Amino acid sequence: MALVVGEASSSLTPSPRSFTYHVFLSFRGEDTRTRFTSHLYAALNRNGITTYIDDNNLRKGDVISDELLKAIEESMFAVIVLSPNYASSSWCLDELCKILDCNKKLGQHIVTVFYDVEPSDVRHQKGTFEKAFMKHEQRQNGEKVKRWRNALTQVAAYSGWHPRNRNEAALVESISKHIHEILIPKLPSSMKNLIGIDSRVGQVITLIGLELNDVRYIGIWGMGGIGKTTIARAVFETIRSRFEVACFLADVRERCEKKDITHIQKQLLDQMGISSTALYSEYDGRAILQNSLRLKKVLLVLDDINLEKQLENLAGEQDWFGSGSRIIITTRDQHLLQEQGVHETYEVEGLVEIEAFNLFCSKAFKLPEPTEGFLDLSKEVVNYSGGLPLALKVLGSYLYCRSIEVWHSAIGKIKNSSHSDIIDVLKISYDGLDSMEKNIFLDISCFFKGRSRDYATKILKLCGHHAEIGIDILINRSLVTLEQDKYGEDTLRMHDLIEEMGKLIVNQESPDDASKRSRLWCEDDIDLVLRQNKETKATRSIILYDKRDELYWNDLAFSNICQLKLLILDGVKSPILCNIPCTLRVLHWSGCPMETLPLTDEHYELVEIDLYLSKIVHVWHGKKFLEKLKYLNLSNSHNLKQTPDLSGAPNLETLDLSCCSELNDIHQSLIHHKNLLELNLIKCGSLETLGDKLEMSSLKKLDLYECNSLRKLPEFGECMEQLSILTLSCTGITELPTTIGNLVGLSELDLQGCKRLTCLPDTISGLKSLTALDVSDCPNLLLQSLDSLSTLTSLLLSWNKCVEVPISIHEFPRLRHLDLNDCRNLEFLPELPSSLRELQASRCKSLDASDVNDVISKACCAFAASASQDGDDVMQMLVSGEEIPSWFVHREEGNGITATFPHTETIALAICFRLRSTSRRIRGEPSVICNGEEFITETLLAMPVIGYSPHFFLLCLRSDCFVDQSCQDYLFQMLFPNDYYGDITVESSGARWVCKQDIQDLMKAGTETAT
Repeated sequence: MALVVGEASSSLTPSPRSFTYHVFLSFRGEDTRTRFTSHLYAALNRNGITTYIDDNNLRKGDVISDELLKAIEESMFAVIVLSPNYASSSWCLDELCKILDCNKKLGQHIVTVFYDVEPSDVRHQKGTFEKAFMKHEQRQNGEKVKRWRNALTQVAAYSGWHPRNRNEAALVESISKHIHEILIPKLPSSMKNLIGIDSRVGQVITLIGLELNDVRYIGIWGMGGIGKTTIARAVFETIRSRFEVACFLADVRERCEKKDITHIQKQLLDQMGISSTALYSEYDGRAILQNSLRLKKVLLVLDDINLEKQLENLAGEQDWFGSGSRIIITTRDQHLLQEQGVHETYEVEGLVEIEAFNLFCSKAFKLPEPTEGFLDLSKEVVNYSGGLPLALKVLGSYLYCRSIEVWHSAIGKIKNSSHSDIIDVLKISYDGLDSMEKNIFLDISCFFKGRSRDYATKILKLCGHHAEIGIDILINRSLVTLEQDKYGEDTLRMHDLIEEMGKLIVNQESPDDASKRSRLWCEDDIDLVLRQNKETKATRSIILYDKRDELYWNDLAFSNICQLKLLILDGVKSPILCNIPCTLRVLHWSGCPMETLPLTDEHYELVEIDLYLSKIVHVWHGKKFLEKLKYLNLSNSHNLKQTPDLSGAPNLETLDLSCCSELNDIHQSLIHHKNLLELNLIKCGSLETLGDKLEMSSLKKLDLYECNSLRKLPEFGECMEQLSILTLSCTGITELPTTIGNLVGLSELDLQGCKRLTCLPDTISGLKSLTALDVSDCPNLLLQSLDSLSTLTSLLLSWNKCVEVPISIHEFPRLRHLDLNDCRNLEFLPELPSSLRELQASRCKSLDASDVNDVISKACCAFAASASQDGDDVMQMLVSGEEIPSWFVHREEGNGITATFPHTETIALAICFRLRSTSRRIRGEPSVICNGEEFITETLLAMPVIGYSPHFFLLCLRSDCFVDQSCQDYLFQMLFPNDYYGDITVESSGARWVCKQDIQDLMKAGTETAT
């Protein structure tokens, strides 16, 4: 839906106005406060949008309060909810006039919502608006009434939102998202406090010529580390709101080195919200870009361009873009800009002396000026740093809290460097690292830039480094930075000059002979060293990530690289035709083409072997001496027939054999392994047996999910007391061995989908640590055998065919979660224990409503009686049902129930929402709000696929988790996230306070029943 919003008109970019609020809500309280407006307020808050809403009852008297007028002026947006009685309030009409005035004078954005009214009624003041103005004309002066009428006529011309016949929860999310998209580019720049940035941004914006209507290319040129990207980013954030489409494409050079140009074109299209599904070549990309953007006013920043081909494929011609578009290019290559024929070029110069001094002090002292005794030294460092921001940051971070002696040493090194050689200046910080920190820095610059922090940390630790503290030190020294990827994971980043310095340090170890360098990452250098096939003791690490096509050599010869510790060859398709060096600690080789690893009878240093998706048939032949091996990953090795002899790997902790579809033979050394902690055999579809008896005294987790050929489990030895998690779901087993009773440490047992399983052995009663049991979709299992498992906290019984649950659930004193989903024949819910906090019984179509009402009332009273002792705030249930249970005495149609705080002594409040879906595909986690705000800290039950049949969602809440003594009425509503796969609505709502008398009645009834 399009929105018409007010824009301030100016030919120059104004200084950003300071705002207290992002949004001001104008609404008629009696129409929408407890419904639509409270939903919208909650949605805006969830999206981080600061919103002003009159919660303090400021609308008193005849004159609008100064506080409201100030709030309107200090808001970036005004959302006007025009409802039937909006015009009856002189306050609302005065707010409207003020909003339109701020739109005209301050450029305030206006968003209109026509709630149960037609725009034509607002424009012409008909219907309820006409009635309201008949009263106003009797009470108010003519000029004021005329001004109000003009304001309504004006605002009715805005294209607004119409909630009629729309899911209200989805609508408020859409409005909130739309405001968020407009808001983001208008927020103050996050780079405004950078030293020296303002004047440079102003100069670039002048060159850009915002007032001109042509398409212009602007170059930002300068040496590495001078601040080109920072200036471009600041300019982008300052002017992006003036363009229809804005995109900042960072690190183009680096991205093109790792991926082909079509990948970069897809990233550009994705950032601009344009589909890239039809992009198969660079020519497709160019055509899509041109056809998609030629009529749009575009702001595009291409950061760090180094090849003309990059420009040709990302911003080839002016006619790709609509009038007024601006393409900003940052580069170190002035000739490239000349070839492109840019309209203007901004040459970035170093910081002037005072700017450089301030930046250095902010890093070296964390203060605006040096501490006593360091003034002259600081000036000397600044003088020799040439005004380069990167050098000032790195040197300042290095010298922070250092002695005067270290300062003198650093200055001596700077003096011996050329002013133009920034690498030598940056290297001073590297020289101040200890040996371990230097190795970690070089590994990151050569191998792990752009990789996740967790991945790099793991590899570095396997190689013997203290990775966590080392990376933190590099971050503190401004040598490494962290950047979150789209999944929220920290990735390692560094300036390209610092990366260049690290690689230069390695190359300078032996400029003319790659075999004498400690690290190899370049395909040509690796190829040269392998072809020379001469002994070298220098090379410690070789890493080659498959960048484009699969890489082939005739053969790989590593035996002469006698000190090799780290070898990663992901995607390389050539075999190793000689022995693996015994010094190797880490071997990663996804897609390994060999049928077996060339290991000899030597003692190996290997700690981790990862051969994911390999062609391995036999990992190695016979016993190999791998005393330090801890991790072995053979997952998705579809040719693997047998597990290797592990008797020579006594310290192995993790073995991943998941998705080894041909695996059918388990070596005896595995089932008797004494130190293995985790064994993963997921989806080993050919596996029929694990042997006769498992004697794995350290094993904590065994996963046999979807080993559907497995018919019989081995016996469990008495030594297997450490096994904590046993997953047998979707296997073909018919019974559990009686020796399962030996698993006294077992806490989780998953038998879901074991369709042949008929009963559980009596010895299962000995599993005193068992807390979670899943026997869902076990149609032939006799559930009576579960009666003895009183330690359970979670029990899953879904897809069961019984009419009633044949076990005494209420005698499970610790049970907190019970799943009865898809028990289609179930007529009666079991009596529930007071410990229960989650019940799921969706798609149970046969449930008896009166029984459900009885069970729920008892459960809520039991929760109220026990929750204060347990410290729990919430009990929740999702149950099939046509109507809200009759126990809920307060009921209302639609999404929302108002509960008035009673005078009797209350302990809890039960609220209930009846849900119906128009789609079978509903999933997601809802939220419940009280008076427009979220208040529950626990995660609510995720909605399963509830289908078309109605359900009700119940919450029982301790009253002290939301009760405000100054408030008497509480409006509870249920909201759903925007990413649901279908529509879901709340048809009705109910509530009931649980008082002490209810609990006493429950206890009395229980006593009478027992008697």
